[in-house]
Amino acid sequence: MKLEYIGAWEHGMFSDLPLGRLPQGPFFRMSIELEGENFRGTMVDNNGTAEVRGAKFDGGSISLTKKYSQGAIEKGGREEAMHYSGRLVKKEGIEYAAGLITSETMTPIPFVMRSV
Repeated sequence: MKLEYIGAWEHGMFSDLPLGRLPQGPFFRMSIELEGENFRGTMVDNNGTAEVRGAKFDGGSISLTKKYSQGAIEKGGREEAMHYSGRLVKKEGIEYAAGLITSETMTPIPFVMRSV
């Protein structure tokens, strides 16, 4: 099953889920293919394309790892993998998530996203 999400790096509070609006920029778009609770796919943002792999858990959480392509790294994307972890809720057929992005060298950044 293929799913599409739009998201942004911004302050996202778990208590605000589900979001009554689309996330504010800067944006990313993610397309994933579900394989049970695991998934793989791509994320595109202002730096370019990245491969993503992760899982959606029945307990209401999502975890994924993002790794930029070489072309995206040359445009300013991080060389090291980034890890997205957050809470996932579903309302009226739309999935919403908020959490933190971390890596070995960066300060955690909040993110929000929703299915489209």
